[in-house]
Amino acid sequence: MCHYKKIIILTFLLSSGLFGENFEKNCLECHFATEQLKMFLQRYEEKYGSEKEVKKAIFEYLKNPKKENSIMPNGFLRRFGVKEKSTLSDKVLKDEIDGYYKNYSLKNKLR
Repeated sequence: MCHYKKIIILTFLLSSGLFGENFEKNCLECHFATEQLKMFLQRYEEKYGSEKEVKKAIFEYLKNPKKENSIMPNGFLRRFGVKEKSTLSDKVLKDEIDGYYKNYSLKNKLR
């Protein structure tokens, strides 16, 4: 994806108020492709099912990332490793996860 498209996407997300600066700084810096973000969330939804359990699993992984609680396949983890522990406060992290779920969940698109 070219830098121009990234800028347009970031501008839209930030101007729409759907995500805060924490999402841009801590998530979109590496996960800038919307298809990638959708794929990650789809993996969580397949494994955990309900919105509550998905959000809980994402929160727990970001607070204490380990290979054992990752939804990514071993090949992905060997290539990219396990994410570093989030330094965001619990409230900010939960808010960002809510925005992520709201905007990338296939379940929300079907409603």
